[in-house]
Amino acid sequence: NRGLYDIHIGLNKIPMLEAGLNFADQDLPARSIMSMSVVSVGELVPHKRLREIIATNAHHGFPVTSSDAPSGSPDMSRVFAGIISRQRIVELLASTSDSSSEVDANCLIDLRPHCDRSPYTVCETLPLRRVFRLFTTMGLRHLVVVDRQSLVVGMITRKDLLKEQDTFNGEKLQGKDGNS
Repeated sequence: NRGLYDIHIGLNKIPMLEAGLNFADQDLPARSIMSMSVVSVGELVPHKRLREIIATNAHHGFPVTSSDAPSGSPDMSRVFAGIISRQRIVELLASTSDSSSEVDANCLIDLRPHCDRSPYTVCETLPLRRVFRLFTTMGLRHLVVVDRQSLVVGMITRKDLLKEQDTFNGEKLQGKDGNS
């Protein structure tokens, strides 16, 4: 018997994870399901670039990266500094675009005061069962995956976990039926 909220969630096609699912049988790391095509933004971004990102991506969260890495480091643009929501970027663009002149398009927007500087992140080697527990207990929508040097290497969303959940459930059903 499903409750009213559960019915509305289903009707609106909101991705929801089953709290009772156990990934203990699988010893997969977080990197096995993360999306590696992450669209990140720097701490200082041209107005024009932010408009392009919003126009060409449907993502709801974007890692903010810092250039605080040692000089000459090839990865200096991927050091994780925080996360900013799509909604916040849209609000910033609306508040900073007084006119559509070329000068405004090239002005830099400082995202540091507007991003979440301490969101949940996971190391790429964290077991999937712990990633799943984070999503279900904290109600996360997305999770940034970093390596040991805090470089952004991927992103995990609820949809990524739902795909893995469907695969896991399918394997469990096949095992019960004897159709391995």
